[in-house]
Amino acid sequence: MDKKLYSLFEKYLYEGKFSEALLVGQNMFNKDSGNIEAFQKYAGTLLELAAANQTLIPTAKYYCDRAELAVDFFAENTALDESIVDIIMEIKERISNIRAELAAKEYAGRKAVFREKAEENEKTLHVIQKLSHALSNATKKQEFHKILDQIQQLDGVLEQEYFTEPQEQLYQQISRECASITDAKIRYFNHKQNVDYNLKALEAYERVYRLLKEAENMEDCKEITRDFFAFDTSRLFNETLVYYNHVYSYILSKMDDRGKFHMTKLAIQCEKQNMRRR
Repeated sequence: MDKKLYSLFEKYLYEGKFSEALLVGQNMFNKDSGNIEAFQKYAGTLLELAAANQTLIPTAKYYCDRAELAVDFFAENTALDESIVDIIMEIKERISNIRAELAAKEYAGRKAVFREKAEENEKTLHVIQKLSHALSNATKKQEFHKILDQIQQLDGVLEQEYFTEPQEQLYQQISRECASITDAKIRYFNHKQNVDYNLKALEAYERVYRLLKEAENMEDCKEITRDFFAFDTSRLFNETLVYYNHVYSYILSKMDDRGKFHMTKLAIQCEKQNMRRR
């Protein structure tokens, strides 16, 4: 074994310069790979560093990997006898024990992370469940969309890979409930909006009808009838259309051919009211 390299190796170890020490130790071992003293010193240092760095699992595994390579390389290049085989097996056992300890720490770490994530998911799921109930009770469209946005944001926070089985079942249940509630609420708000639109149209038609009946001169009422054509008939209920047709027939019955042409042109050109959909 190169005494100069060995001294440098010991110097770096004493100074705590482990990267430098292993660089020198590897060089020292490779130059005399069948030397038991060089092997024990190099492999032993790697295992001591692995044992000392068990909280840094990737680092400890790296030292174990290097120690295993050193064992295999030494076993191929040394003159084996019973005592040498015992030393090799003892170092292999040390590597195996350290790896077992690292595996246990990894498992404990993953278990702790899983437990922590599961607890966070549990809290979030219960908040979403409460919001789902609030969504069902929402009576205003703005309130409904606000709650729905909150649910969607929280859904994005959930880390589903850490779901427990009961959490997975609860999540699926909440998802089905929210989908059903959302569908029902959208249909409800659309219907309510259409009802409001039809009532507004009906009131306008009644107002036009009343004013026309009271008017002495139809020419004075042409601007009034603009309100009559301001609504989109494709959005009217059948009941509203019946009244619309009744009033329209009345208007046309009071007009000559020229007036009917003017009214038809006005109906085509009139801008339709459209209650904003959300």
